[in-house]
Amino acid sequence: MAIFNTVWSLDLGSSSLKAVRLRRDKNNVEILAVDKVDYQMGTQGINFSEQSKEALRAFKVRNEVKDPVIVAHSGRGTLSRFLKIPAFDSKKIKEMVKYEASQQIPFPLEEVIWDYHIIQRDYLPGEEREVGIFAARREAIDDYLLEFTGEGLAVEALPLGYLGLLNFFFFDVAPEEPSIVLDMGAGHTDLILVDQRKFWTRTLTQQHSGNEVNKSVMDHFKLTFPEAEKFKLESSKNQKEAVKIFTTIIQPKLRDLVNEIHRSIGFYRSQAGEVQFKQVFLLGNGSKLIGIKKYFEEHLGMPVHKCQSINKVRINREVNLALLQDNLAAFGTAIGCGLQGVGLGSSKVDLVPQEEKIQKEYSRKKKHVFIAMGLLYLAVILAGLQIRGKAKSGDEAMTEARKVLTPIKDADKKIKDITKANTFLNAERLKTVADLRSKPIEGLRLIGEVLSRLPLDKSIRMIAPEEKKDETRAKVIPEADAQLQQKLWVPWLKIERIDWPEETAGGAGGAPRRDAAKKETVPAYKFTLFAVVPMQGNRKESVDLLTKMIEKPLSEKLAAEKFTLDKKVSVSSDFREDLGNIYLEGGTSDSSRARKKDEGESQEGGPFFGTMVHFYARLKDKPQEKAPEPAVSEKPGKPGKPGKTPPSKRTTQTAEVEEEKK
Repeated sequence: MAIFNTVWSLDLGSSSLKAVRLRRDKNNVEILAVDKVDYQMGTQGINFSEQSKEALRAFKVRNEVKDPVIVAHSGRGTLSRFLKIPAFDSKKIKEMVKYEASQQIPFPLEEVIWDYHIIQRDYLPGEEREVGIFAARREAIDDYLLEFTGEGLAVEALPLGYLGLLNFFFFDVAPEEPSIVLDMGAGHTDLILVDQRKFWTRTLTQQHSGNEVNKSVMDHFKLTFPEAEKFKLESSKNQKEAVKIFTTIIQPKLRDLVNEIHRSIGFYRSQAGEVQFKQVFLLGNGSKLIGIKKYFEEHLGMPVHKCQSINKVRINREVNLALLQDNLAAFGTAIGCGLQGVGLGSSKVDLVPQEEKIQKEYSRKKKHVFIAMGLLYLAVILAGLQIRGKAKSGDEAMTEARKVLTPIKDADKKIKDITKANTFLNAERLKTVADLRSKPIEGLRLIGEVLSRLPLDKSIRMIAPEEKKDETRAKVIPEADAQLQQKLWVPWLKIERIDWPEETAGGAGGAPRRDAAKKETVPAYKFTLFAVVPMQGNRKESVDLLTKMIEKPLSEKLAAEKFTLDKKVSVSSDFREDLGNIYLEGGTSDSSRARKKDEGESQEGGPFFGTMVHFYARLKDKPQEKAPEPAVSEKPGKPGKPGKTPPSKRTTQTAEVEEEKK
């Protein structure tokens, strides 16, 4: 709901209208005015429908209502449910509460107005959130609001009366111990159990209201309703009469009320655990009954406090102080709903239909827009008058204003276009980086798959007598040599972060590429592994074995995965033709072997042949979406030719596509 600086808060009760005007100053609240309009009583009681309208008319006549109006809903006919939901983040809580509301409310959500309140307390990590859901039939809310709109009062917010009373209680009393709040009105009684910031509410039936006491007096003494009300109030001046009325009429009603309070406390404890309530706070005109405080203290076993003063809410010197003091217990709901209107209420539950909220918010913003436009046009007119030194007509001022506003709108459009283009480019760059980061893992996976398919090392063992040692050795060595000829070793593997294509990737011996300076590069990874096999009959046979064991399966795997980019790279080798995606640089360990042989070391397995195997990984080519053209000035082209886009504006992906086309 919207928050205002100053509001009128109305509580349309069963016997009177209570109104409070509040103003907020930072975190302080001041009462600027109060009013109370009592209903006229008939012989059988009060005709609420007629008397409430008369009270609203009287209120408007006696007060100038220019501030937003907050109205308390009595709570009769509303539904309240308290439940727990999982500890989702704030974005998902609303969806979860809506789902729970559809399960808890016995009507389709389209037929009700509902809102929720999250209990604001310290939760443990992962602890479920406690939520209260409050709902009323849409038609009942519409009829209730119609009473105010029919009298020219636009209702900005419609909090529940007992939640407004809770706002007042938390703001002005703020008890540290679990407490019971009892608001005894003429038409019903609201019971609120407060445990720190947790609460539970219940609206008791009409049997526990002030009007029921009047009816009992009527029946017992054969009086009319106004006479019973007058007799009840005047009896407090006569101790004997007061005791008689309390004993015969009031005490049975209070006994039923105490039983309902005990039942409510028992139910709350079954839900929240063992909670020991320490005190009771009485509000409402029913709290004025003689002997009620003492009776509750005896039968509830805890101190009972009446609302006789205000602690934190300030009172303006212009306020009717006598009216406020005499009826302070009845003004709690109106004050609490007003606190919600100025943004200081603990509860923000509002039953104004959502479509009306949107319409009011639009009306408020439209008003501000018109004021701002009026000030802008006025500033333009005054500027024109000052520059030209003479008065101009309204049409000329409007023309000048359009001249001022048009460049601003154009500039704003250009800024939005540039921002949109930059956002697109940044998103593409981030996606490119994320895709590229996965390439080392993919490359290692492919190498692992190729190596895992090679024959495993199988040791040859044979036990023979000492006298047959030479014979056995002569038999085993040829078999071991044959097995050794089909082995492959990968002593090391290196992964490098490079810019592709490499300048030295094109010629033998690392000769620079001729067109390296002309081509744009892109980020990539270079994989280099050193593969070793036993030296075959000659150099070509050794290369063929390497090709069979590592180059060919790795090339097929890379081609199937579409892993590398360049399909036509010349090989820097004097003994191989074009290998496609694999590059071999030959080398042998003959010299080292000869050196070891001269030193007398064992050379089992014969000489070895090793080579470097290279392949590259960068992002796959794919069609690129065209980024939105930023609205920036470009160099005009020649007649019939479009202007050139600056090279700095091209994306990396576009440069790669052009490289492939070359």
